Amino acid sequence: MTTKSVTEKIRNNKFLNGSVSTKKLLFFAAFFLIFLRIISYAWCSDDAYHIYVMSANLLAGKGFTPTPGIRVNVSTCPLWAIIVTLGMLVWNNPYAIGMILNLIFSGTALFMLFRFIYKKDDWFLVLSVVTAVLCTSKTYLSYTTSGLENAQILMLGSFYLTVLFGNEYFSKKELFKIALLEGLIAFTRMDCALIFALTSAYVFLFRYKKDEKDVVGFSLKKLSEVVPIALLGLSPFILWELFSWFYYGSFVPNTALAKLNTGFPLGDYLIRGVWYGFTSLVFDAALLLFPVSFIVYNAAVNHKNPKLMFAILGIALYLVYIVYIGGDFMLGRHFLLLLWITLFLMFMPIDGQQNIPFFITAIMLVIFYSLFQIDFVKQSYNDYVKENRPCWFADEQKYYYKYTGLIPVVEDYSKNGEVTIIKKVENKGILWFYEGKKYEYRLYDPLLVRLPAIHYANWRTGHMRRKIPAGYKKTLKTGVNHIKDKGLALYYDKLKFILSGDLLDFERLKETVKFNNGAYDKYLRSYIEKFDPATPD
Repeated sequence: MTTKSVTEKIRNNKFLNGSVSTKKLLFFAAFFLIFLRIISYAWCSDDAYHIYVMSANLLAGKGFTPTPGIRVNVSTCPLWAIIVTLGMLVWNNPYAIGMILNLIFSGTALFMLFRFIYKKDDWFLVLSVVTAVLCTSKTYLSYTTSGLENAQILMLGSFYLTVLFGNEYFSKKELFKIALLEGLIAFTRMDCALIFALTSAYVFLFRYKKDEKDVVGFSLKKLSEVVPIALLGLSPFILWELFSWFYYGSFVPNTALAKLNTGFPLGDYLIRGVWYGFTSLVFDAALLLFPVSFIVYNAAVNHKNPKLMFAILGIALYLVYIVYIGGDFMLGRHFLLLLWITLFLMFMPIDGQQNIPFFITAIMLVIFYSLFQIDFVKQSYNDYVKENRPCWFADEQKYYYKYTGLIPVVEDYSKNGEVTIIKKVENKGILWFYEGKKYEYRLYDPLLVRLPAIHYANWRTGHMRRKIPAGYKKTLKTGVNHIKDKGLALYYDKLKFILSGDLLDFERLKETVKFNNGAYDKYLRSYIEKFDPATPD
């Protein structure tokens, strides 16, 4: 029996094609099943509380920073942080607000995906594959909540793909939608915009059509027309970056510097990034099996569709980027958007005909994926990682669920009349929020993230250790500069003035320009040249 005859039988099945209500019932059942799975895994990460501390401080009039008096941005997802802050105006309970928003955004993204599938001829096959993957993908079930920005990115990505593949040509209105969604994705998490940048550039340069008589193609006149549209659509992100420079003295958040400004050899990051991908594959095989097979198959079969090819290049570029930055410590998290995009696009028609062979490929991938979930396979690999690669990556949801899982929290509240279990977890973000304990020496410190990290065998991505400069602890305690290295002391004075001086002080703005143009980097370089991580603090 051929693959074509199998799909024809499914298409002609009387039950599946009996009525619109039958089709809607199956979609509703699949949606309900997936959403129940999401709720059963729902939790909140410790990292989310770094955002919640910033939100709470802003609402208390202490500034949009985790450290009142020093303006530092520890959020890589500013739009998400702003939305959470607005939610806390209504209900000052960040756990509940983050959970509600995550579930709304996750549900909206899933609805958009199902709406896309609903219009397909072979909807039943697509729905079956997608439901099987989403109900069993640990990463999807974990990061549709977590208090982080992933659900919002999935939602915005869904809107973007709907507009992108819903139009052959793009009017000014449609181009504005593309630019706005690209800008909102960048505003939510800057590096995720990389995935869509190539397709956005392509439609702006080559698919703009002013009216029915207009000829599609690139021209300087059209370029002059679309550039203002692009700038207008990207304006939320551009305005945030200008605000970030004005308020924090930097276009990039402290967390990016903490993770990437380490002085480690590029080879170390690449090795860690490859291990992150391989470990994520074992942890949740669909994350990479689907995107990689999608890239390979369509590059060979569907290479004449430029819009799809640019989407594939965006996926490939982002995969390279994840390896380049050393992955992440949260298993699978950075690959979730790639899986989501693949599920949207993997059944794209070729020349108007449904891509039948890839249906079967996808089903085989689901079967292969399920094999990776066999306990002895996962346990064997986990034992190897614990022995040879300790602490590199973690299943964060598994660790935190007993403290911050939605079901345990609801049970705790119904039993005690208040939530007590969250406060029992011994982690810095949560302790900072609930107990006010301060942790100066990691993500929050603006000086340390600009210094090299201490290189040790089992360093964890995003959690690098820094040596405390002589006299810096006393500086933080007293508020008076006691840093012994004179060059570094001067560098710190300039940095502190930018981060704690009067926002409207013209001298501060001049120093911000000079600082970002490298005027004081020579003092930092001089200290780094003498840097010896082996000596005590």
